[in-house]
Formats: sequence, structure tokens, C-alpha cells
Amino acid sequence: MRLDCPMLTSPRCAHALFAALISIAPACGDDEEPAVGTDDSGGDPSTGADTGATGGNGTLGPTAQVRVVNLVDGVTFTAWGADTDFNPVIVHDELAFETVSDYFHAPLNEFAMDPEIVLMPAGEAPHDGSTWQIDNSSGPDRAFVSFGQLDAADEQATIIVSLDDITGNVQWEQLDESELVVADPGMVGLHISWNLFDLGGSVVPAFAVAGDPCLFDGSTSVTQSWSVAPGTFDVGIYDRQTISECTEQLASTSITAAAGDEVLVTVYHVGPEVRFLSAPIPQ
Repeated sequence: MRLDCPMLTSPRCAHALFAALISIAPACGDDEEPAVGTDDSGGDPSTGADTGATGGNGTLGPTAQVRVVNLVDGVTFTAWGADTDFNPVIVHDELAFETVSDYFHAPLNEFAMDPEIVLMPAGEAPHDGSTWQIDNSSGPDRAFVSFGQLDAADEQATIIVSLDDITGNVQWEQLDESELVVADPGMVGLHISWNLFDLGGSVVPAFAVAGDPCLFDGSTSVTQSWSVAPGTFDVGIYDRQTISECTEQLASTSITAAAGDEVLVTVYHVGPEVRFLSAPIPQ
């Protein structure tokens, strides 16, 4: 499957139209919702003011809990959200390459109730105007991310951010962790995503757990689930040269998980080198 839009849960054109509509009105807030900075991302928990605020009151309305997997080489992101005056404030800082961030508050848009953040290079602040989200909606080091189908406060999701090999702009896919259901509490749930489209040559990547059949072949993948026995096991990516077997291992990683655990596994590459990032999914 090719990733031809910046978000798998919503088309690019609908996203841009929606962003234009929301930019004409400030968001309303709930005074009981968290203020910016309560997650140690640069703010002052006592006042709600954030050191990166460019205006407004620095207070967030209803939020969802999100985290970012940064697979954009050379870019450290800052996540900006809209406060209750619809002005930009930092909701999380220092989202470095090849890291999985802590969960942080993503403000919900009052019309669609989708959480929204703007990812920009660390140290760069958006212009404080009515179109600040649209002004930074796409590029090789920035994106306006709206979380589809995550329409209630305190729901939880992860986005995996990478570069589109065709447009050169930031793209992402989303895992809605609030909707995960543990099918078998005696097993480990792996949620695997990979983007190896431009790895080169005639490579046909496929995923496998050591000792299991080679499955999930293709260059890119919406996050897919796999159940394995608890304990320590090896996860590998293979070059699937035939329809029935994996002939050449590209890379592998060892994971230890207990029964009932859910684990995010992200596979990507830097040049010809295939790499892994994994992180637990709290339930």
C-alpha cells in the first residue's frame, strides 16, 4: 500500500478545506481541562502559560492524549496547539528523530472534536494570526495533523511521522489506541507499521516473528496487528523473493513482553539500513 496522502484517516483536500473553515473562529474551552505545560513540555503548571506562547491565554480546552514517533531524519519537532483564544502555544517540545515521545495534550477542535497539532522545527514559532495552522500545513519539516476518529477528550493515539517519497513532505499514519481490544489476554499484541517503499532494488519487505510464517508483505503498511506468545521473541523484516518464503533477513529486533501487553513496532530505513522502534501501548 502506498502512502499518497499526509494522513491515512482523511484525504488531503478534505483536511485543507476543514482547516480553512476552523481558522475563522476561535475555539472555546473548558476551564477544568489541563493547562499547557502540565506534561513537563516547557510550560508553567501553576499558571498554564507556556514559554513558547505567541499570544492568547495559554490555556487548553478539552484534549486527547497523543504521542509522536518521529522518523523524519534531521528534524526535531515542536508540537503546537491552539489555546482557548485560538492562538498557538507549545504542547510538547523536542520531538527528536528516532524517538517515541511521551503522551501529551492535543487540543480538540470545537467543531469536529478532532484533536489537532501543528508540527514545526524546534526553535521556530508560527506566525500568530488567524491562519497560523494552514500556514504550516505541509512541508518537508512541518505538518498540520488532525486526528480522525479520535473525537472525545482523554482518548489516546499515536502518530508515526515520516517523509512521503513522492512529494517530499511530512506524512503520517495514526494508531487509535483507545479502540484497541485485546483479543487474547494470554498473548502479546504487536501493532506493526513500516515504510520501506524507497529502500531500493527489488526488495519486497515482509514481516515475521522468528519461527512463524512470513506475512504482511508490501512496501508500506497501515498499522497491522499480530498476536504472539509472551516472553522474548525476535521480530524480523525479510526480503520476500518468492510467494512462499522469506529468503533474506534485512533486520531484526528482540522484544520482551508479558501476556496481555500491547506493543507498537515501527520499521523504517535510513539509507540502506533497516531500523526498528518499539514502545509499549498503555491500556
